[in-house]
Amino acid sequence: MTTRGALTSMRFGHGWAAGVAAVVRSRSVGKQQELSWRLRPIDGQKVTFFEEGLGAPPRVLKKTNAAKGTVRFTPEVTPQRRRRIVALVEQNDLPRARKRVATYTAPRPGRVTAVRTLRARRRGTRVLATWSKMPAAQSFRVIVVGADGSRIMRSTKRASLTLRGALARNAKSVLVRAVDVEGKQGPQRRATVGR
Repeated sequence: MTTRGALTSMRFGHGWAAGVAAVVRSRSVGKQQELSWRLRPIDGQKVTFFEEGLGAPPRVLKKTNAAKGTVRFTPEVTPQRRRRIVALVEQNDLPRARKRVATYTAPRPGRVTAVRTLRARRRGTRVLATWSKMPAAQSFRVIVVGADGSRIMRSTKRASLTLRGALARNAKSVLVRAVDVEGKQGPQRRATVGR
């Protein structure tokens, strides 16, 4: 059962994982998700918990042979928010069972806004444009406006961009927009290249 972004709990008896009794819970803790488990210890047993879902590549959350434990992780922000937590059980390094043990709903992607503290400065033969990080942004679209009126677009996932060569020499200003995971763009900000 799932309560929107809160607690997901599934209990499996002797039928799960060929004789492994388990209780696995997933709950939201701030911006993180917390996974807790309690397993029947068996010699040579190892359990790998991993997350999967549409738009989110599978990733390992925890490998363990402990009877109980907890791990926290930050969900990937994607338009597809429904996620599954799967347990892969190995016995003496051989796969024994694979089972979905919990589900949860990842947070909604945040709204992108205008970038803050945008600056563009010359550093020798280069131009360095910087701005504040934005958690909701998947990338940033940067347009370099040249002294001759030209416009050249660049894209970056970082909150900075370094221009080199002819592009740097001709740069007069930069225009920056944040772009979210769905491709929506925030308001544009402009900075004149200073010295």
